[in-house]
Amino acid sequence: MKSITTTDLQKFHENYHHKSNKTAEKQITKHGIERFTLNRKILRENPSRFNLQLPSYHIYDQHDSGRCWCFSGLNLIEGNIAKNLNIVPHRLVLSANFITFYDKLEKTNYLFNYILENDLSLQKLHQEVFCKHGPINEGAYFTNFVNIIDKYGLVPADAMPDNQNTNNSRNIFLPLWQEKAKTDALELYYQKSELSTEKLYQLKKQKLGEMYNFLARISGEPPQTFNYKYTSRDNQHLYLKEYTPKRFRDEFLTLNLSKFKLIRCNPLKKFYAEHILENQYSDNPFHPEIKYINLPKEDMKKLTLMQLQSGIPVKIGVRTDIFKHKNINVLDARLYDYNKLGLKLADYETGVITNLIKSQHSMVITGAQIENGHPVRWRVENTHADHQFFVMNDNFFDAYLTNVSIYSDIIHQAKIEIK
Repeated sequence: MKSITTTDLQKFHENYHHKSNKTAEKQITKHGIERFTLNRKILRENPSRFNLQLPSYHIYDQHDSGRCWCFSGLNLIEGNIAKNLNIVPHRLVLSANFITFYDKLEKTNYLFNYILENDLSLQKLHQEVFCKHGPINEGAYFTNFVNIIDKYGLVPADAMPDNQNTNNSRNIFLPLWQEKAKTDALELYYQKSELSTEKLYQLKKQKLGEMYNFLARISGEPPQTFNYKYTSRDNQHLYLKEYTPKRFRDEFLTLNLSKFKLIRCNPLKKFYAEHILENQYSDNPFHPEIKYINLPKEDMKKLTLMQLQSGIPVKIGVRTDIFKHKNINVLDARLYDYNKLGLKLADYETGVITNLIKSQHSMVITGAQIENGHPVRWRVENTHADHQFFVMNDNFFDAYLTNVSIYSDIIHQAKIEIK
């Protein structure tokens, strides 16, 4: 029988009581899943001590926004810029608002171009563009971060600070941006059959100008030039005058961001080979065909340690949804005993196949505890103030870390051959 019958329900009921689940039910409903399944012994096994640790700079907080990709990117580059500015640690703060302003504008432009350049039925537009994830969202790849900096530059946070709208964009800013971008895109779609190509692209430019105004009113307008006062490590008061965002980038960012390679562990693909990340929007530099190198976890760890030892943090993507607790800064695959719920968690391969294990959050690794030549836990810098750092057990790296960004020079030094 395809449907659930009353006989089935009666058997489920009898089986549930036969297995004495009522005691567990009472505890879970009273105290909650996290408290019931938490194994506090695991907390003691993950002390916040590391024998390899990079310096800490400013701690970013994405608040209630979907911009972890941007803040973790800033965490990756801030040490390099602070060193070149000779600035006191923690005093350098870079502007995420500047980067995400242009990210939203570029994503809007991409959506408009996609509609104008593709022959779409209204139903296909509805199903494949508007109802799917699409470009009009706050999430992004490290490639987006690199491309924005390459095209627009960088500025200190003082030149374009976050505000209550950008910090809490999920509340109203994000849906309003989606509203304007999608309704304007639909208007362009309807005008395709009415206007000449020249007038259609004039209308597109008009809509982009309106979007610029809309974003600037909410985020603040990106500066064309700015001044920056700061105190150096040797207590000199320094002043950068009339800098453009590109000049600031060119003078103080010496990491070649284009040399970072995305490394993933995808058991469904051939290892030691380059693949393309599946991506609906793939013909624009801000939604590119993102290449990645597929490696086993042991090689990912080897490269991660080598990059840390070279003084560069490691940007990671990781699954976090069922492993975070607001008062706990430990990530360990054993921390919550979900067997008490009658649940066996997916292994890594099963999780990849079912899309349960995916990159839900972006952070950076800034340290490790190495024992007998192998990492046992990792120091992870987060993008939320309530969890500034995590202690990540190495078993969590194995079970739930999906990707790392590694400088190409490190890959060559490791002598890993990509076929």
